[in-house]
Amino acid sequence: MDVRIAASSLLFLATMAVAQPPAGTLGPAGTLAPAAPAAQDPEKAPQPAEDPLVGLGREKARLEREIEFARARVATARGALATKFQRQERRWREIDAGTLAQTNTAAVTAKARPQVARVASKPELETLGPDGMLLVNGAVIRRPQFDSVLEYLRTVPNSGTDEQRAQRVLMELIRTEVACTAFQDSEALVIAGQVVQRMARGSTPAEMARMYGVIPGATADGRLEIMRNSALGPVLEQAAFSTKVGEATTPIRTSMGAVVLKVAAFEKGASPELDKVQLDAIVVPYTQDSFALQGVLETAMAGQVQIVGRDLPVVEMLPAMFRPTVARQKPADKLTLQKTLERLEAERERLEGVLKEKPDEAVQKHLQSLRDQIEKTRIAIENADKEAKAAPVDQGQQDPGKK
Repeated sequence: MDVRIAASSLLFLATMAVAQPPAGTLGPAGTLAPAAPAAQDPEKAPQPAEDPLVGLGREKARLEREIEFARARVATARGALATKFQRQERRWREIDAGTLAQTNTAAVTAKARPQVARVASKPELETLGPDGMLLVNGAVIRRPQFDSVLEYLRTVPNSGTDEQRAQRVLMELIRTEVACTAFQDSEALVIAGQVVQRMARGSTPAEMARMYGVIPGATADGRLEIMRNSALGPVLEQAAFSTKVGEATTPIRTSMGAVVLKVAAFEKGASPELDKVQLDAIVVPYTQDSFALQGVLETAMAGQVQIVGRDLPVVEMLPAMFRPTVARQKPADKLTLQKTLERLEAERERLEGVLKEKPDEAVQKHLQSLRDQIEKTRIAIENADKEAKAAPVDQGQQDPGKK
């Protein structure tokens, strides 16, 4: 029975294979018959179909490797962060750094202190000439320039006393000379003169400002507004308020460089201190190294400047940091003076007794000198009494019985 069923099945399959239409032809119902599989290369062994489970297993293994790698990266990053932010214990170890050269502490301290001014010697007076006022690092500040700026400040309300005005003017002139002497090879003044000529021929101040530089506080085009008692200093302020609208100044030496101003407008205030000048300012710096210039100006502000005055009155006009310190005299001790007077009186009496017994010219001269010392000592005692009476009474030292 089984043999007959198997034979019938084989006969049916053979019949179907013969009745199958060629690839690309229409079947019995008008449908496109499927193409026959490509003929197998007889020289190549047939490739068995891959089991889908095998491919899925391989993909799973790849994903597991990537997950493990990511977990390792996370653990490494977490450990690095923990090490970075944990509190580190300082560890010291000894090394051989050689022998340290001895530092001259006194010299370092002296350098840090302001250098006080002094009165000029005879050769320095010759360098100052007839109108020289100060020597600043060897450069001359002349009296006419100082007087001109000082006279301008006297017309400015709230500019202080004459002493304060003089110190303000001298401080700015000193800063300017310090900068100029530090960059002696600078061509800033020559270039600033060329700027004036180019503006006279039609170049605009904005073009020049963008080409060379502007004053701090000005716009990129160099436009600036100045009022009385300006932070830019009395020299630029005087030039701004004394120049007519539409005109340009000659190059002005300042601590930042050579400056050219062109006045655009003048606005009269309700009071003189509220006057305003709108102008264009072009700065030709002494050096393109702004850090070097700043360092030079810091030495001036620290008092590291060699200043020689024409005479003592000029030295006394300087800012306090440059003036020599006057040592205060210790108040006279009345008790000590009285003991000294008693000793001198005793010696006088002894010498007078010696002269009575035997006149002697040397003893006579010594006695006269002694009498002069006694007179001076008595005057010192009287002055000590006056100072004690004039001094205020310390409340903590008052007699408790007095109210």
